Amino acid sequence: MNELYPVYIILFSNNTSFAKMIRKMTKQNYSHATISTDTTLNNMYSFSDIPFNHNRFTGAGFVRESIWSPMYSTNRYFTVLVTFTDKKGIDTINNKIESFKRDYLKQKYNDFGLIKYYLNFKDTKDRDEHKKQKWFCSEFVTYMLKSGKIEGFEDILQSPQDLKTTRPNVISLGDFTIREFKESDLIRKTERAKIQFITIPKMYRFNHIFAY
Repeated sequence: MNELYPVYIILFSNNTSFAKMIRKMTKQNYSHATISTDTTLNNMYSFSDIPFNHNRFTGAGFVRESIWSPMYSTNRYFTVLVTFTDKKGIDTINNKIESFKRDYLKQKYNDFGLIKYYLNFKDTKDRDEHKKQKWFCSEFVTYMLKSGKIEGFEDILQSPQDLKTTRPNVISLGDFTIREFKESDLIRKTERAKIQFITIPKMYRFNHIFAY
């Protein structure tokens, strides 16, 4: 069997004014989503009101985050989900993240798209994902998962709560607080999840194009 690589989906329940507004508007537990291939969670990627180069004058957009970032000082808790892909899948995800890093000045936060989504205008008309330059957090995370050919993420219009919707190939590693998080715990739980993932029928793991 090919080597499996973890891809983490991290869902945050923050206590900032914007986060509280999102939770109230959506009646959901989570206000933010990021993606990471790093067990330290020191390198998470998403779209936020804090831009990639931490210069607020560039406007909201693509961001590299860490659970130790000041923006998470008011975090209530966060949930870590994990899925797995093979070498080709993980390379595709990491290469796309590098592409977003290079073009971060062109990437903006999708305020209007977020409002449309939560007002249930979830149409995909005239949406070219390859030309998009505006994203909201969970939309970007879902796109990365789809790019890695991970099964079950064909529609990129998802909320943070949607990402936790039961899928056989996405395994919850539990809830954490910033203060109590330990990388060693995450690694141990990831290894257990990998064993669980292997028992999932192949059709639910990741797209068949990775079969050799």
